[in-house]
Amino acid sequence: MDDTIRKRLDDLLRIPRLGALHVTMQETYRNAPVFAHGWDHIHRVLVNTLLIAARLQDEPEPDMEIVVPAALLHDIGFLYNSDPYVHHLTGAEHCHTYLGAWNATEIGLIEGCIRMHKGMMARFNTKPTTLEERIVCDADLLEKCGYIGLMQGVRTFAEFGEGKHPEYRSLLEIAKHLMPLRDIEFFTSAGRSLADERGGLALRADAYKAAAMEMEVYY
Repeated sequence: MDDTIRKRLDDLLRIPRLGALHVTMQETYRNAPVFAHGWDHIHRVLVNTLLIAARLQDEPEPDMEIVVPAALLHDIGFLYNSDPYVHHLTGAEHCHTYLGAWNATEIGLIEGCIRMHKGMMARFNTKPTTLEERIVCDADLLEKCGYIGLMQGVRTFAEFGEGKHPEYRSLLEIAKHLMPLRDIEFFTSAGRSLADERGGLALRADAYKAAAMEMEVYY
C-alpha cells in the first residue's frame, strides 16, 4: 500500500467510531460464511475509496465518516440474505445495527451509499448521486477490473454461481458468462482513471474469452 494512503487510513481509524467499526466488521466478516464478499474484499473496497478520494479533482471534500462505514458495510446484506440481487437493499435495511455511534441523518446517508453501490450494473440500475455514494460505488466496481477482477469473478462464482446455477459447474460456462462484460459506468473521473490503469474490464473479458476458446476442444 502506498505510504500516503496507509497514513490516511491510519488517521481515519484513529477516529474512535471509525476504528471501533473497523474492528467489529473485521471480526464479523472473518466469521461469516462468505469469502468472495468477505473481509479480503471489504478491505480492498475501503482502500479503493481512499485511492479515489486522493485523486478527486473539482469536487468538494468527501465526508469520509460516511464513506468509510459505507465501505465497511456495503456487502453486509449477504449476512442476512444470500441473494446477490437484493443484498444492496438488505444491507441498507440492516446497517443501522452497526451504526450506534452515528446519528439518524448520517445513517440515512450511509444507507444511500449501500443501496446505490452496484451502480448501473445489469439487474441493478441504481445510479449514485451524492459524492459519497459515487465514491463507494466506484470503489466496489474497481473490484471487477484488471487481474483482481479476473480472480474475484471466479471467486464470486465459487461462492454463489454453482449453488444457484448447476450449469456453472463447467469452466466453459463460467467463462462464457463472464466474458461479455467489457465496460461499466464509473461515477467519478478518479474511479475511471484507476480502472483504466488496471486494464478496465477488457483485460478480464479477454482472459475469459481466451479461456473459453481453449476449452472448446473438450466440448
